[in-house]
Amino acid sequence: MKVYMAINYNNPALPLDELMQFLRQSFVKPTHFFCGWSGGVDSTCCLFVMRQFVLSATQHQLTAVHINHCIQSQSSRWQDHCRDLATRYEIDFLTYDVTVDHRNGTECSAREARWAVFESLSSDLPRCIVLGHHAEDQVETFLLNLLRGAGLSGLGCMRRLIQRAHLQLLRPLLLYKKSQCHHYVRSKQLLTIVDPSNLDSKHSRNYLRSHVLPLLSHRWSASVENMNHSVSALQSDWDMLSYYVLDRLSQISRNHFGLFCIDRCAFNSLRRAERHLLIRAYVSQQQWYLPSRRQLDVLLNQIETAQQGRECLFTTHQFSLRIYRNDIFIYPAGYFISVPADHFLSQVSISSFIYQCPNDCRLVFATSQTDLTDYQLLFDRKSKLDFMSASRLKKYYQRLGVPPFLRSVTPIVLCQGVMVGATIVTL
Repeated sequence: MKVYMAINYNNPALPLDELMQFLRQSFVKPTHFFCGWSGGVDSTCCLFVMRQFVLSATQHQLTAVHINHCIQSQSSRWQDHCRDLATRYEIDFLTYDVTVDHRNGTECSAREARWAVFESLSSDLPRCIVLGHHAEDQVETFLLNLLRGAGLSGLGCMRRLIQRAHLQLLRPLLLYKKSQCHHYVRSKQLLTIVDPSNLDSKHSRNYLRSHVLPLLSHRWSASVENMNHSVSALQSDWDMLSYYVLDRLSQISRNHFGLFCIDRCAFNSLRRAERHLLIRAYVSQQQWYLPSRRQLDVLLNQIETAQQGRECLFTTHQFSLRIYRNDIFIYPAGYFISVPADHFLSQVSISSFIYQCPNDCRLVFATSQTDLTDYQLLFDRKSKLDFMSASRLKKYYQRLGVPPFLRSVTPIVLCQGVMVGATIVTL
């Protein structure tokens, strides 16, 4: 049997005119909105607010996305509830079953599984993921980050509208209280579900929601609003600070072998506080989770003490940082997925051949090589070792300054069995 949330009749209304104006100003060009929908009050309110917007701005598209984590015994019924409600209101609906790896923490793994689904969604229009976070969610995130010892960037918490890689991320309800979401859902006579895991106080967020926020609101009636004002001020301060920091970072960084990298000598010449800030600003810009203060100290120590010619590695589940010679490379986890296949090319096809190294790259030859006609590009290590010994291959890449983690995607170029020089140019 489904469990439905009781709604308080006396809650204030959601300011729909203000919301619609924000959406109209933020999304002029046609956009495909993919709204995460659990079936609860918050996500149901968010979905139907977006439905109301799209009905008035028909250049946009809206799809409700229900993700079944297959954890709760009622999860299949919640899935059916969302499908039935979407059908009744003629809302485009997608549902996905995901597997949650409890070994890495249920909440973290569930979040990563959801984002894997969101990032896989396709459309002919620019995509925007829409989530139903509200003002109390922001306060909970603020308090959790405060208790974890977060700095300025972490205390800035969630943003209402941001760009995350190739996706936009929208939280239209972030400025409004949960009571306003309840009021809207009640006014539309929409049935919603309750996930009992949200009532389990063993989870830190639920403990804050059930025990801490009610006490704060009882003592300070405007505590939610005031803490949201503080978050907005922190976001503004961090935005201004990171603007200057990232400009400073651009002065000591470059693209090398198709990857962003930082000059290690220039980086180490900065004060330690500046180095902390540079890494945090770049990681935040990439929308990755920030390392803890302790992890960041370990990372900076590695960068400072790494021996010349020795490769060092620092990795999280979202990104890896490697040091090679005088370069600091930072790239997403799992960036080097596959090795390109070996290729045979003619002089004519060389100019149009593009491969990943790891970004789109092209081979450019010196003028003296233009009279050569047939080329062989060896990526596979076994193919390379058929041509030269392992020690010679290693010295070849060392001479070119190719980091070990890039050697599998950097080819040896042969012409009539003779190795020829080629420059790798990032597109």
